[in-house]
Amino acid sequence: MRFLITGGSGYFGGELKRALLQEGHHCVNIDLAEDADTHLHLVSIKGSVTDAALLETIFTKQGPFDGIFHAAAQLQLTRKTRPLFYATNVDSTQLLAEQAVQQGVKQFVFISSNCVYGKINGLNIPEETPLHPFEVYGQTKVASETLLQRFKDKMNVIIFRPPTIIGEGRLGILSIVFDFIREGRKIGLVGDGENRYQFVYSNDFIHACKEAVRYEKSGIFNIGCDNIPTLNQLFQTLIDQVGSSSRLYHLLPSLAVPVMKLCFKWGISPLGPYQYNMIMNTYSGDTTRLRKELNWSPTKSNVDMLLDNYRYYDTHYEQIHARHNQLSGHRKAGQGGILKLMKWMS
Repeated sequence: MRFLITGGSGYFGGELKRALLQEGHHCVNIDLAEDADTHLHLVSIKGSVTDAALLETIFTKQGPFDGIFHAAAQLQLTRKTRPLFYATNVDSTQLLAEQAVQQGVKQFVFISSNCVYGKINGLNIPEETPLHPFEVYGQTKVASETLLQRFKDKMNVIIFRPPTIIGEGRLGILSIVFDFIREGRKIGLVGDGENRYQFVYSNDFIHACKEAVRYEKSGIFNIGCDNIPTLNQLFQTLIDQVGSSSRLYHLLPSLAVPVMKLCFKWGISPLGPYQYNMIMNTYSGDTTRLRKELNWSPTKSNVDMLLDNYRYYDTHYEQIHARHNQLSGHRKAGQGGILKLMKWMS
């Protein structure tokens, strides 16, 4: 089969791309970033998914495609990135859907986000829950989901709403937490740490995407793991399993959150609105529909994911930091900013 992947140079898009190639499929990747992968069945195009002429050329010259995986997205909005942010996160979805219909593509898989639900606080949240995103990234995901509904009578549109995707080599902010644990530093949790937050294992998500391109209907699906511990339990288990001397302590939300927001605004903290919500509230999506419709089930828990990823980071520590400028997106080690100061003080 032949697939078009947008954002295939990023973390999840890249993992999905490599898994499909390994199974013998042909993949075309379009991404603003260079593709570090080469393969006999891979065509990598450095360009923007907002370029209508380029997309038309890709569909006519590289197609026909059996399916599209739309994973490209801009994560942070600034005055400088505003035009690209909205064009990538919303306009490109319209352009891709129109081209897909014109070229007779039957399967369109869109990677949305659980942030479309907003500041929700609960377990087993169903897909029918009203969408009230509180930050612009979530708002653009809702906008793309909404416009894709107009194409459901012309192709199968499958939308996934994942929480944070974790896999071996998915670093970013996680690497900063891992550094605290490697060095035996104290780890501060905002609030009492008794909230629970669902992750999804990258390989489990890949399995769902593979099933989605064989799904003969349209649908919206939550995805995520089972067995979700509290944040206290999660990090304490990780600390104990790797033999670290780190200890947990708790920060007052009324003091910590305003400081976090200010530091993010000043550009000295990687923790933005999504992270504030994650560390303060409880969330898990109800995956009943996904299990039933796509015969899917998770293979790793939050603890399994973090433990395996920590061990990967610890084993490849020197290589990861030596190749920092060659890695992209979430494969890079995080830049701590104010978190470095917190580590020094701990």
